[in-house]
Amino acid sequence: MEMHSHSHCRRYEGRVAIVSGAAGSLGSAIARRLAAEGARVVIADQMYEGALRVAESIGSNARAYHLDAGDEASIAGMVQVAIDAFGTLDVVINNVADTSLTAQDLTVLDISTELWDRAFQINARSYFLATKYALPHLLAKGGGAFVHTASGAGLAGDVGLTAYGASKAAVVNFSRSVAAQFGRKGIRSNTVCPGMIATDPPNPDLAALYRAGLAAAYAKRNGLPRDIAAMVAYLGADEAGFVNGGTFTCDGGQMAVMPQWRPAEWQ
Repeated sequence: MEMHSHSHCRRYEGRVAIVSGAAGSLGSAIARRLAAEGARVVIADQMYEGALRVAESIGSNARAYHLDAGDEASIAGMVQVAIDAFGTLDVVINNVADTSLTAQDLTVLDISTELWDRAFQINARSYFLATKYALPHLLAKGGGAFVHTASGAGLAGDVGLTAYGASKAAVVNFSRSVAAQFGRKGIRSNTVCPGMIATDPPNPDLAALYRAGLAAAYAKRNGLPRDIAAMVAYLGADEAGFVNGGTFTCDGGQMAVMPQWRPAEWQ
């Protein structure tokens, strides 16, 4: 059993955080990690029942919020819930993505305009809006942090995932703009690009996919939600006070190589 020292670490004592997409495997791991370090957390997700379950598992320091990431008023409401419930806001973890499109998100010739627009609406526009509505609260108290979940797909092209990858690349550069425009006012904005992350507990239907992901990475094991949670928790904390506008991969080294040059015996 691997020991985790973060239970003793209270970097988020007195802090209020929003985690969107927090009913999912990654988002719930992030929310639980921040809560374990002392944060009061808004658990925002389209899957409201799932958000409620995560909030209940955390206890009185969590509030569930039914988020429609395609709707501006719903995103503004997410920020307001943090203020209403906890009186302040310090950290925003933008972590929504529409993965229902993945099977249709093929080549440039194959995808529809509607699919492209939906990918940008959920993956990029929602991050912009959450940041826009949260910024005044963070600026008013002299600073705060944004951590945006992007993807390795936002750093390299692929045979598919055209719209998803482009929307995640938009997130990477949007985050830099936030850092450039508000860094001197105490705002930090960084991006995490996960690789293939296995769900915890494992999804047996995706076993072959994770085997392929492990083969593509340069690590002894699959990535787990806690790997992303650890990186997000660091970037959102004061400890990362001089880290701004950064883009960080957490993918077992996958983006470090050019697989087309890999000798056949490594495959």
